[in-house]
Amino acid sequence: MLSGPYRYVRNPLYLGNVVAAVGISMIGPPFTALIVVVGVIAFSLRLIRIEEGYLLSVHGQGYRDYRRLVPALIPRLTPATVATDPRQPVWADGFWGETFYLAVLTATLYNALFSWQRPNGYVWIVLVVVVIAWGMIHRAVKRKSQATP
Repeated sequence: MLSGPYRYVRNPLYLGNVVAAVGISMIGPPFTALIVVVGVIAFSLRLIRIEEGYLLSVHGQGYRDYRRLVPALIPRLTPATVATDPRQPVWADGFWGETFYLAVLTATLYNALFSWQRPNGYVWIVLVVVVIAWGMIHRAVKRKSQATP
């Protein structure tokens, strides 16, 4: 089953890394930009090759068919015509999976707005501990609810 960005490109995260490398490298000298972009592309292609070897060994012909339909790094203009996943996304899981970054954003905003002259590292520590504790509690509750019929 296939859905989302994976119908356009097999490696959307690596594509994002390449785009980010191009953007970030624009602030530097051209030769450095070239080295950074070529390095990120080479690294991404190496990772793709390693990961795809594993995926082929696990999924076999199904993954070969997917590779034939969907390009590795340059997205298709139209979605691949493959069976889509009928399940609805669980948005709460996605939200709770990103709570660490939400804490980092909150601490950064706090420091930027209220203590930019003397950053308060204590806010960072408290937020990270709270998020880690909340994540552990959330996973435990979720595991318990899945275990009971």
